[in-house]
Amino acid sequence: MVERVSDLNHIAITKDLNIIRAHGHAIKESGIRLFSFDSARLTGPEMAERIDRHLNRILQRASKPGPYFYVIHSDSLELRWQPAHDD
Repeated sequence: MVERVSDLNHIAITKDLNIIRAHGHAIKESGIRLFSFDSARLTGPEMAERIDRHLNRILQRASKPGPYFYVIHSDSLELRWQPAHDD
């Protein structure tokens, strides 16, 4: 799935904060631009509200090539992971 999203040049949005641990190798080898909500318990309307609130920031960050992983908090975006320059 990671490779397909990356190949299609889509932005991935998930509720799985453990995705780096579960799919780390595929993510590091891809160019995926990955965003995750900070809680898997958010409702659909709550997720939509956060996307709406942060849409400009998400699109700004997503304009840069990946791979990277941001967490979407209620009031901010947090860069959680990006490869080190020597990876």
